[in-house]
Amino acid sequence: MDNTYHMPLAQALSQAEVVQPSVFLVTQSSLQSENFRRMLQDKTQMLIEILPTSTSLSDFSFPSNSIVIIDIASTGLDHSCCEVLRNSESVAGTVLLNHEGEMDVNEVLRWRSLRGSFSAQDSLDHVCNGLCAISKGENWLPRKLVDMLINHYENSVTQVEKDDCLAAELTRRELEILESLKSGGSNIEIADSLFVSEHTIKSHLYNIFKKLEVKNRTQAMSWAKKNL
Repeated sequence: MDNTYHMPLAQALSQAEVVQPSVFLVTQSSLQSENFRRMLQDKTQMLIEILPTSTSLSDFSFPSNSIVIIDIASTGLDHSCCEVLRNSESVAGTVLLNHEGEMDVNEVLRWRSLRGSFSAQDSLDHVCNGLCAISKGENWLPRKLVDMLINHYENSVTQVEKDDCLAAELTRRELEILESLKSGGSNIEIADSLFVSEHTIKSHLYNIFKKLEVKNRTQAMSWAKKNL
């Protein structure tokens, strides 16, 4: 059962006329891919240009607001292309074509602005509906994956808020000690740099461990490197 959001093709075409992004299809250059490009272009009324897999994407300048469709099944595909797309601020959306199997959050995050994914079993109308919706800035991803992404970002925000609260609870002296600890300083070295006794540093570290809910220096150092 297909649980992807659907939009009538006629409605999608009408909405796609409002915004006309540059669309590129990264695939192997062949008569078959050219025919597929023409069918997509005719049904979506969007200009689509083929970028052969032999093209070095690092040397290609994408126009602003580009949509890049990547044929995952295409031979000769340079797998470093996701890094190129991730660093290109001109790419407004990435679409995976002929992708098989369920995606996880980490795979989605590998791509810059992943907006849609289509398998080889998807109909042409389904793909065209999706491209028209994506051209308007919408997503065309399985609802299950969207829910996973929402949970991922909610958990990330919650963790950031928690870390901010912890940092606010630390005293200025404790933050200074954590900064020294982050650099790998020993208790004696930290004590000397702050002109206090080693016993005072141990007392501060005890309080720091309690506030951060960590068990040892290594965990406190890890927290400091991540948050300070």
